[in-house]
Amino acid sequence: MDRSWMSIKNYLDPKYLDGVDEFIKFAFLGKDPNCKLPCPCKVCNNFEDQTKEVMANHLCRGIVDSYTRWIYHGEGFESDDEDDDIEINDNDSDFDSMEELLNDVGVANFGESWRHSPELDTGACTEKEGEASRFLRLLSEAEKSLYPGCEKYSKLSFIVHILHLKTMNRWTCKSTDMLLKFLHQVFPTALIPSSYYEANNFIRELGLKCEKIHACENDCALFWNENKGLDHCPNEKCKAPRYKSPNSKIPRKVLRYFPLKPRLQRLFVNKEIARDMRWHKERRVDNENMMRHPADSLAWKDFDRNHKSFAEDPRNVRLGLASDGFNPFGTMSNSYSIWPVILVPYNLPPWKCLKDPFFFLSMIIPGPKAPGNDIDIFFRPLVDELKELFATGVETYDAFREENFMLRAALLWTINDFPAYGYLSGWSTKGYKACPVCLDETTSLYLNNGHKCCYMGHRRFLPIDHKWRREKKQFNGEREHRQPPRTQSGEEVLQQLLRIEQVEFGKAPDLLQQKKRKRVQNSSNWKKMSIFFELPYWSTNKIRHNLDIMHIVKNVCESLVGTLMNIPSRTKDTWQAREDLKEMGLREELHLQPGGGASKVMPPACYTLSRLEKKNFCQFLSTIKFPDGFASNIPRCVKTKECQLLGMKSHDYYVFIQRLLPLATRGMLSKDVSQILVEISNFFRKICSRTLYLDELEMQEKNIILILCKLEKIFPPNFFDVMVHLMVHLPTESKIAGPAQYRWMFPFERKMGQYKGYVNNRARPEGCIAERYLDDECLTFISRYLHDVPTRFNQTERNMEKHEAAGKLSIFSSLARPFGAALIGYLSEVELQRIHLFILKNCEEVDDYMREHRQILEKQNLSSVQQRLDSEFPKWFEERVMYTHARGECTDELLSLARGPDFRVNTFAGCNVNGFRFHIKARERERKTQNSGVMVKGEHADKETYFYGIITDIVEVEYSFTQNRVVVFKCDWWDLRNNSGIKVDKQSNITSINMSKTWYSDQPFILASQAEQVFYLQDMKLGGNWHVVELVSPRSSYDVPEKHEDDLVDNEEAYQEEYHEDLIGVQENLELVSLKRGDVQTEERIEAGAMFFIELSASRARQLDDNFIDNDEEIEQQFNSEDENEQFVQIDDYESD
Repeated sequence: MDRSWMSIKNYLDPKYLDGVDEFIKFAFLGKDPNCKLPCPCKVCNNFEDQTKEVMANHLCRGIVDSYTRWIYHGEGFESDDEDDDIEINDNDSDFDSMEELLNDVGVANFGESWRHSPELDTGACTEKEGEASRFLRLLSEAEKSLYPGCEKYSKLSFIVHILHLKTMNRWTCKSTDMLLKFLHQVFPTALIPSSYYEANNFIRELGLKCEKIHACENDCALFWNENKGLDHCPNEKCKAPRYKSPNSKIPRKVLRYFPLKPRLQRLFVNKEIARDMRWHKERRVDNENMMRHPADSLAWKDFDRNHKSFAEDPRNVRLGLASDGFNPFGTMSNSYSIWPVILVPYNLPPWKCLKDPFFFLSMIIPGPKAPGNDIDIFFRPLVDELKELFATGVETYDAFREENFMLRAALLWTINDFPAYGYLSGWSTKGYKACPVCLDETTSLYLNNGHKCCYMGHRRFLPIDHKWRREKKQFNGEREHRQPPRTQSGEEVLQQLLRIEQVEFGKAPDLLQQKKRKRVQNSSNWKKMSIFFELPYWSTNKIRHNLDIMHIVKNVCESLVGTLMNIPSRTKDTWQAREDLKEMGLREELHLQPGGGASKVMPPACYTLSRLEKKNFCQFLSTIKFPDGFASNIPRCVKTKECQLLGMKSHDYYVFIQRLLPLATRGMLSKDVSQILVEISNFFRKICSRTLYLDELEMQEKNIILILCKLEKIFPPNFFDVMVHLMVHLPTESKIAGPAQYRWMFPFERKMGQYKGYVNNRARPEGCIAERYLDDECLTFISRYLHDVPTRFNQTERNMEKHEAAGKLSIFSSLARPFGAALIGYLSEVELQRIHLFILKNCEEVDDYMREHRQILEKQNLSSVQQRLDSEFPKWFEERVMYTHARGECTDELLSLARGPDFRVNTFAGCNVNGFRFHIKARERERKTQNSGVMVKGEHADKETYFYGIITDIVEVEYSFTQNRVVVFKCDWWDLRNNSGIKVDKQSNITSINMSKTWYSDQPFILASQAEQVFYLQDMKLGGNWHVVELVSPRSSYDVPEKHEDDLVDNEEAYQEEYHEDLIGVQENLELVSLKRGDVQTEERIEAGAMFFIELSASRARQLDDNFIDNDEEIEQQFNSEDENEQFVQIDDYESD
């Protein structure tokens, strides 16, 4: 059958329409006229079933041209002579893709009439006349061959491919320029641009624009709208000139603003993306107790109830806003701060939400100084556009529905680190009332010796009758009778803001002097009314600003590690902290003691590690190996000899507190201290889960209160900075806003790292970022129409296997992908029989045959039915299938399976399957990663159990008759019998395995598709061959069911590491025998003359805390400088007995 009609892009062509008629007749031949079949149109793509009439209408708008073998409509897989009739012309693919691109952009820009008449008269719309003429030029260039006789590429498609390769492979502008010049010289007759500049300008019409808005150099105002014609700042107290000189017209400061409307409209140009923008309403499965997406959150649902007209159309966009400052030069010696503002749409499904192609750079707030509280000045264009988008919207063409509609948008919340939280919200995040959730009811205490505020008093969050409320000695010396702080609504906050005196923005000297005022403890921490309150819905939003879990985790973990290891300038247990305890009359056994002469002795606390324990701690960290993609190389940060951790990044702390901290200190500290570390680890693992459950979050609300109260019993007040206090609000915030991965700074920090790489002209960093972003944005959009090259939309995720065609036997449809050099091996007869039997037992299509054979054996009244079944079934199955195949009752694939595998096999050192990367044990000996650990569910002694082991070989077995392949792992399984093989710590639920013995040596094989990954860490408590086993979840896999999806009928949830329903809860009993360690010989001795120098060191540490340094490079630089310059006093480490 001739199928060349499938490549025709003119869907009104009679040849195309005749082809559609022939296809419909073929598909429904001999079937019920009212039946439904998968529709192969470009929208349904064989995922949706349609009737005959609906399918015919859909195909008049295009068919999936890669669907050349009609396997869903009655055509088999077997090769036949009909392949010769397939005449798809691949040479037209690039011409067609560029034509499709230009048609979609033309319709979006000039209306539906563009598709039928590209030469439309734009005279009626003079505003678009120039734009239309330039666009028509692009359309004509798309029809020109690159050189005479070239049928593959046009001039436009060639330029698009070259620039796309430059972006994907990070070519420099210079290298691209040299390549184009060389190609231009080699092929002088070809329409090749002679430079990168020429090529880039050629496609700029397909990109979007950036507005340059001049700003006052003191951040007082923008020269925009009513101030557009001014030459000096409109603020009477500033009057700074707009330009560097009156004649040059070069502005002193420029805000680069990227209009939001056209970028939102671009989301609906492509049919696939336009359809996904409706996912949250039409395909998301709603579960009242479960949250997998922001649309599941209380904040989203509450917004829909308050704004029903907005919620009626699922295409209306919900946005999140993120901003933070970074140094574009990557060096602390040059203080320069640029603040990009990024917007992200939340309508998309989880596998696209917050992905790189859907980040919108909204503006670049210029340096060199951070905007601080004056950031509202720069938000003015965005807020005005958001107000218009919510009130009236913008007319937009929906490619999926093929209609125009009024697109509206709303801002749900902002995402920032803690200092930026203060800038955007208007609440000062420093001082006595630093908590932006507790607001004026924040509990704080100024430490006279530590010279800082601490935030304790978490007993007020306990139930009113809780016994800890009545205790005095173990806490702050007082009973606690107060109620927990009341959460204030947005309307209440707005009423407070209306009563405060509004500040004048700007950094002019007169304005700065006016802003300086003496702050007293009882004054309000509101500094301004945030510009976002101009949005008509902002005060009704259930949550407006998110606490960033990423930075909270980093700061909490840093404080814990610094205190446990007694790292100078990082520990919270200083001599000043001990003096504060004495001043408060608490924990007398930890007060500084006379040491003879003028010196004093600081007794070691129960949470402080001895010198030997610190070395063991560092030794443990220096030897760990993680699976591929799980974490960075944390051992690089460990200095075992100096007992220090240097240069850890935010994600390192994230992994450290959730995985390593309880294990690294296991067996070192007292039971109660160790239990608290386990509970903190479990808390963050729950809160950072990919899937959240409301009942579980309610439990975590109670748990974190107990955890913080237990910390107050043990750690000094100096430990409780505001970041530790913010932990108490995380579960409640998660209940309102949903999973953390949509609200933390990790993806935005990575994006800002990418922007930093854009800077190649240090004199114009903001301009470099803007130009590179516009180029990347344009090429990212165009890449949706490139089908024969890897793009950001079709490239396979790391460790994800490529999908194979459906329709094979289940055992042959495995998505395992071995990699590395294939070595030919030979199986022994015993191994061949074992593998073959194992494969047969794990093939769904063989189950009926196996039951039939079992029934035959049972009728013979044999005592060893299972043993006979294992030995006789393969031969019986082969004879049975050969008989049915001769009668035409089974497929060639089943016959191939029955005949057994070839004794020759391919062995590999690695394999990607289920989103994991596996290696054999021998491969990872010299590597920094551990990928050989495997876990599989099975049965032992008629009980379901988990088997743990390591992979020793990866074998690809071939069934030669049809050349189908099956990948199996050969493993050593650890002996888990009795208590000598596996131990589960009831206190922490940590599973330890003895790796000295193996079992089930006669059953070493599993299917690659059955494997789940684990990794092993040395057990610091049991020692020897005992190792703690840790489970891993694959990246880029989403357990999110959808409505009306035939391929998601399995209701059994896949394993997700992020949700741990079996984690141990928080225990209320805390019975410390002593707050002082009694197993220490040498205590820390502080000479009287050294107090002054230690005070200087502590002052720098306080400054570090107060400034909340969150840039990882700043942290690393600060660590390094402290290590070199702050060793004023030789402090003896603790020596254990």
